[in-house]
Amino acid sequence: MQSMPFRVLAPMLVIATLVAAPIGCGGGSPKASKQAAEGRAAQRRADQANTLLRSVVSQVARLSDSVQLELRPPTVLLDSRSSADGEDVLAIVRRRPGVLDQPPDLMIVPAGNARLRANEIEPGDQIKYFIELDRETRMRLTETGEADIVTMDSRNLYVAQVLDDNTILLAGGLPVEIPTPAKIEIWRNVDDRMEDISSQLGRYLNRRDPPLAWQPSGDEAVLNQITERLNQWLRQSKPSDAWARPALLET
Repeated sequence: MQSMPFRVLAPMLVIATLVAAPIGCGGGSPKASKQAAEGRAAQRRADQANTLLRSVVSQVARLSDSVQLELRPPTVLLDSRSSADGEDVLAIVRRRPGVLDQPPDLMIVPAGNARLRANEIEPGDQIKYFIELDRETRMRLTETGEADIVTMDSRNLYVAQVLDDNTILLAGGLPVEIPTPAKIEIWRNVDDRMEDISSQLGRYLNRRDPPLAWQPSGDEAVLNQITERLNQWLRQSKPSDAWARPALLET
């Protein structure tokens, strides 16, 4: 019987070794592998949570650098400079015809010089309606009963809808009709921060919402970001419920 040539036997030994290797050199039980994978995932979550917390700490340390005080003032869209005849725009306020259960909310410019559509007036724009006596005039009238110079202050209203070039539907309306034409100007906030502040003040004035901590602040944007990141950190780190409330908070 002839022996098998070495060049045939060697490949067979290599194949046998590869087949037998998993049997004798296993990488551990499936349970141990699963536990190791879970441990690595938990470690990654912990690392991410720690990184997030360090970024929050860094933001708090540099909070003063994030204060935003630069605001672009509102832009005047309509006044005597942009009216049709170069004169002041005077408006009255009446109830809508046939609508008796709503406050007066129809602002009309009798002279027809407003050019509302040409001036691109839009819902949300602010109307300054000069129908209130200013403080100094009121004081003079109270003290002496007369005033040589009468100065008017504006009441702030908002555009709900532009009906035509000289008619506006007001948001909310007024308590009473204004039959005597009074000067109006229309302004628009072109700064996002100004829009945010205006919205917050409007919510507080109209609904007292929220009742506390409604005042705009220069570091509000970064504080909101810090709050969101801390909430994310809580979700990722899942701190123990055994946290004890510091006694200093009670004072």
